[in-house]
Amino acid sequence: MDVVTGTLKHVPVVMVADDGSDDNTAACAKEAGAEVIKIEKNSGKGHALKTLFLRAIDEGFDAVITMDADG
Repeated sequence: MDVVTGTLKHVPVVMVADDGSDDNTAACAKEAGAEVIKIEKNSGKGHALKTLFLRAIDEGFDAVITMDADG
């Protein structure tokens, strides 16, 4: 997954929300080095972002950059 590997060249952590997908995107992201947060039911982009932001707060990050996975 080019977005993950490319981003990891510039930041120490990449988090990906698997928002109820039924393909192998989460496995590919994990294999590329991302931390994958599984959301069982697709609840939309806003919910996925909120989930990621809350995780970033819990882990003590000072900033967040969002990117769409389509590159």
